[in-house]
Amino acid sequence: MSEFSTEEPRPGLATTSFKRWLLFTFLVWLALAAATLVKAQKEARAGEVALRSVADLSDPIAIDLDVVAHSLEVGQTNLASAEGRLNSSILWPLRPFPVIGRQLASTRALVGAARELTEVVQPLIADVQTARNDSNGLDRIAFLRRVADQLGDLEQVVASADLGPEDGLIGPLAEGRTEMATQLAELADRGATYRIVTDGLAAFLEEGDYLLLGSNNAEMRLGSGMHLSVGRLTTSDGRLDLVDLTPSAELVPVVGARLIDEDVAARWGFLDIETDFRKLGYSARFDEFVAPQALEMWQAKTGESLDGVILLDPFVLEALSGVLGDVTVEGETYDRATLLSYLLRDQYDVVGEGTGDAENEARRDRLALLAGAMSESFDTASWDPLDLIQALAPVARGRHLMVYSVEEAEQRGWEEMGVAGQISGHETGVFWLNTGASKLDSFLAVDVQVTTAIVEDGRELSFVVQTTSSANAGISRYVLGPWETLGVPEPGAYRGRFALYAPNDATDVRFAPSRPLDVQGPDGRLWLMSSEQMIVRPGRSTTIRFEYTVPVERTSIEILPSGRFPLVTWNWDGQEFDDAERRLISLDD
Repeated sequence: MSEFSTEEPRPGLATTSFKRWLLFTFLVWLALAAATLVKAQKEARAGEVALRSVADLSDPIAIDLDVVAHSLEVGQTNLASAEGRLNSSILWPLRPFPVIGRQLASTRALVGAARELTEVVQPLIADVQTARNDSNGLDRIAFLRRVADQLGDLEQVVASADLGPEDGLIGPLAEGRTEMATQLAELADRGATYRIVTDGLAAFLEEGDYLLLGSNNAEMRLGSGMHLSVGRLTTSDGRLDLVDLTPSAELVPVVGARLIDEDVAARWGFLDIETDFRKLGYSARFDEFVAPQALEMWQAKTGESLDGVILLDPFVLEALSGVLGDVTVEGETYDRATLLSYLLRDQYDVVGEGTGDAENEARRDRLALLAGAMSESFDTASWDPLDLIQALAPVARGRHLMVYSVEEAEQRGWEEMGVAGQISGHETGVFWLNTGASKLDSFLAVDVQVTTAIVEDGRELSFVVQTTSSANAGISRYVLGPWETLGVPEPGAYRGRFALYAPNDATDVRFAPSRPLDVQGPDGRLWLMSSEQMIVRPGRSTTIRFEYTVPVERTSIEILPSGRFPLVTWNWDGQEFDDAERRLISLDD
């Protein structure tokens, strides 16, 4: 008998070996798949940091571009790597499984969408970074157009972003998808806003012919200073030219203009507003009344049809000086620290105690030269359009800068920038309207105390307004105004109307106790009430009380900035603030 066995291998042994091999292969695959998912997850989280640096931007103009650019570069690399891992053949076997496959599909979609976003945002940030590094050689119009195009690309990517399945996701993944969807919506809104802004700015700088209204906060009207200077501001290929800045008093009367607004005619028709640019401020509705009426009057006066209106006051010039640098006029240099004081008060010191005609003419000439020098700085100084937007944003929120265009695209840009002077109908505000031909408004401190209560008819709002004058008889004669001829009792006494705006759904608007009224009724979407002319004596305080009721369903109200200097201070049921910008007040707190 042979020494070697001829017995066949047992089937069970081969099967066991195969199972072991299969188990080993599965475990190796599982380990590789797990490692791939872990690495992809780490890379995706690293890439998410880059996107968050863009998506969380509340003020993209003020960001550190170097940090964001580096973050995007690293994030793009990580997201591309994560996407590659998630699409690798190692993970393919997981796709058919309903639960696991859904999680994987969602992760792949989210990472892919994030990667596409970084690809479109990177060149945008790079262009802005280049513009800031070389603002002197910047073609500003081309830059703004390019940024607008890139923002349009961003909108398209966001609109077409595929975030994968929404249902049946595990907790962290479901939260991540919801968060990304929210961030994409916010990014789309923000991108659309800035696209409209940059497009509008480019159109404005490319070619335009605007009427310029120079307002003075030392002599106030509703929501802005009195318009004491009028001129034309032309733009061409990014260059600005200020033409014929003229004291508005020299343009009186304007003959042949019609009063275009029925509410203004009904409230203030007795003032013949259409004959005098200085009277345009008897409504705060810049886009609906002030600007269109100014264009109507300019055309009646000169025969010229212009593209829009720009209203600005000394606060705008102060902000511009921070971007454009110091300006020198007739050997005297004005910087940001001295410009505002000069424009609000110091300029009047040169006017003598008599009629001061010669000195006053020299003062007005100096103002025209100063405005012209700042206009010239736009062409000669090195400045970044985004720095300009950042500098003007706070003054725009306080109604110190308002712009209107007859061109729809440009007007949309001004609206998105918040400089169109729009009124929603949900505002309230308090105002002094200077009628004493003085420059005493900067000596008035206005403090408002508000209490609210639920009453049978809704919410009753009670206002106590205390106005204190720090003026005195030693102030410049020109600042005091012609007090004797106007029947004002003493030098330094302020003569004016006290006015208030109430929301469009307010009822029972009244002074408490009642006061004689010059005006009461609707002004567009707001209710306007104005007292007869009153006197605020120097060194004393005047207290005015008024009330109105709004429906109990109204849950909030906006404070409309007065444009005053100093700012109006408010205390609303214990909440203290000033009117430097619009403020939304919750009535439910």
